[in-house]
Amino acid sequence: MAFSFDTVVIFVISMAIIVGNILILLVLFCTEQLTHVNKYFLASLTTSDLCIGFFIAPFSIWTSMFDRWIYGEHFCHIEAHLAAIFWIASIYSQTWLSIDHYVAIRKPDRYESVMTRTRSACWVVFIWLAAVCFCCPPLFGVNEAWYYSAPFVCIINWNLQKAYFITAGLLIIVPPVIALMISNLYIFTWKYRQKRVIFEKSEELSSRPEVYFMNFVVCLVYFMAWFPWCMLELYETLQVSPPVVSHKVPPEMPTMAPQQVHFYLMWLAIGNSFWKFVLYVIMDHDFRIGLKIIYAKMACSRWSNAS
Repeated sequence: MAFSFDTVVIFVISMAIIVGNILILLVLFCTEQLTHVNKYFLASLTTSDLCIGFFIAPFSIWTSMFDRWIYGEHFCHIEAHLAAIFWIASIYSQTWLSIDHYVAIRKPDRYESVMTRTRSACWVVFIWLAAVCFCCPPLFGVNEAWYYSAPFVCIINWNLQKAYFITAGLLIIVPPVIALMISNLYIFTWKYRQKRVIFEKSEELSSRPEVYFMNFVVCLVYFMAWFPWCMLELYETLQVSPPVVSHKVPPEMPTMAPQQVHFYLMWLAIGNSFWKFVLYVIMDHDFRIGLKIIYAKMACSRWSNAS
């Protein structure tokens, strides 16, 4: 067992994910500051990211210290599918959050009737059902997980069911990616600039364009965090190489690039789960006020208990 720099990186990212997303949930449900954000979609996004911090990232801390998977093959199998569920739920939640902002800017007069609480709650249920259904067939079928030794995590071995994962992946991933592009690229159109002028004249809705732009930045950071690792995996998948048979339990995922490249790119992608907290703190004045309110409530509670 050895305490390495990789362990420190994993520990810092894990704690940042947990603390950041808990604070977002506290501001969301314990204050009235985030009035121009759909609470259902933001809660779904934050919950999926928080689950990454609780159920995926921490197990890599001990794994990095022992430099091997220490939790057994079955747990590796479960963790790989849980990670897939949380990441799919995350991208779908981010998509619907973007659509919500898009509708609020594009059709403000119809926003209340289109994005009702009931519809939002139903879409959140659909998000998590779609994520679970994507992983159910391989979870209960003939499949196994790979131990991705470079970043010390387990991922689904999609080579055993390529047809299923390609088809399901296209149906699950492509629609939200297209929706994200349409709902966020609207910010560069002249119609948006006209709408922004109208919103700025309204005292009640003047912050809508700022929230929409902040959501665009969050989506951009989301893309920038995942793009390098996805391109690395695509490059290695397309390379013609003889199959590598791993006799370890669980089997290790074969890689071509240096281990540290895989480590930092994978944890850059996982770390995306806390970047939105940083962006909210920097860009959203109402969110900062919400944090101050939470701090004041906690301080008053400690003072009351002490007295």
